[in-house]
Amino acid sequence: MGRLTDSLRKASAKLDNIESGIDKMSSLSEDLAKNTANVADASLKLGYTYARAEKELTTDAPTQAEKADDVASKIATLSQQLEKARSSQNAFQTWNDLYRLQQVLVVQYLQEQDIEPAVLEQVHQILKLKSIKQAPTLANKILNLAPSKILRLLKNPLKYKSHLLDR
Repeated sequence: MGRLTDSLRKASAKLDNIESGIDKMSSLSEDLAKNTANVADASLKLGYTYARAEKELTTDAPTQAEKADDVASKIATLSQQLEKARSSQNAFQTWNDLYRLQQVLVVQYLQEQDIEPAVLEQVHQILKLKSIKQAPTLANKILNLAPSKILRLLKNPLKYKSHLLDR
């Protein structure tokens, strides 16, 4: 029984680490989706501002130079915001790719370590987790902990969405 217990403890520790990584990546993917919307919004604003600037430059108004300077300033600000949003989106995409690589490597490693099929199935269930709200139910099924300890365990790695576990 000692080897089996040790194997289960090691697998449980690895599952905890995997679960923490999954939660972080879920949070990152949600942030990526928000960032994509921000990039699209900034792009549209930049396009509209540019179109307005072109239209205003073609009319002969006495304050044309002032309007052109104001529009140029707005375009520069929006362009900076767009670059920041794109940079952030690229970082989230990189993190998502890294997470996918980690998933593949963890599963392959566990298979090579002759981990019991039941434990591998639990790892697959963890990796299939698509919602923070589903995490407590899954944790109750695979971990031998009190519900309050499970909530503390799950809230610890969450940076942005821990409130979703309270419902």
